Amino acid sequence: MPSDHAEGNILLGRYCVRRLLGAGAHGRVYLAEDLGRGARSVALKLVEDVAGATIADPAEQMLQTLRHPNWAAVLESGRTRPNGTYQVMRFVDGESLDRIDGPSSIELTYRLLEDGARVLRAVHDHGLIHYDVTPGNLIMEPGPAGPTFVLTDGGLAHVGPVANVARGTPMYMAPELTEKGEHDHRVDLYSLGLVAFRFLTGRDPIETDDAGEVFGRRRQEDAPRASSIRDDVPAALDELLASLLARLPNERPADAHASVSYT
Repeated sequence: MPSDHAEGNILLGRYCVRRLLGAGAHGRVYLAEDLGRGARSVALKLVEDVAGATIADPAEQMLQTLRHPNWAAVLESGRTRPNGTYQVMRFVDGESLDRIDGPSSIELTYRLLEDGARVLRAVHDHGLIHYDVTPGNLIMEPGPAGPTFVLTDGGLAHVGPVANVARGTPMYMAPELTEKGEHDHRVDLYSLGLVAFRFLTGRDPIETDDAGEVFGRRRQEDAPRASSIRDDVPAALDELLASLLARLPNERPADAHASVSYT
């Protein structure tokens, strides 16, 4: 951790660092106390050396208006010197799915799919594509009525499709993105299907660390049925996952509204 990001240090004049929550290709996320909001706990994401970074990005502005119980709301964002950005989000006190070893229960998988579809419906209704629906960006938050799944980190979100760019985390990208072809919001539904398949079965549909092999096989092969790995998977859940993981976008649910209806 950079020395100026050590526990107890004050960043951006008001955020007291408590600990590192996670680090990835797009930056580091810290648990911090917002001294300007009564020491409220927040998640502070810092991205360094982003060429041409700007706080006027339309997606960033849209994200700041998005409020949903399954979304880690963006409270503030801006630039850091010389070319970095920061984002302050609601702190979700739970466990990210990349830290949970499956297989998980049928009931929890249904909850994940329902919560994921509902928040993606809100994201898409704002005209955005998230582009980074991954286990690391989905947090299971405990609650009195059972856990809730919360989507975080809109750092790759964009207003509408990004042309000719393979945008996202490689192992969770839809086949059409790996071809840099035309695509739409259904790339997020495919990613949600991948996350849910892994959560339910404890493994990825294609078991290899070779991204090139994964991309090629996703374009050419249908994903295996979850029921071929777990014999207790209900037919309705099996069909839903298969539809989300369809190779062709037109064979997936038309939108997140439709995928919610499956559950």
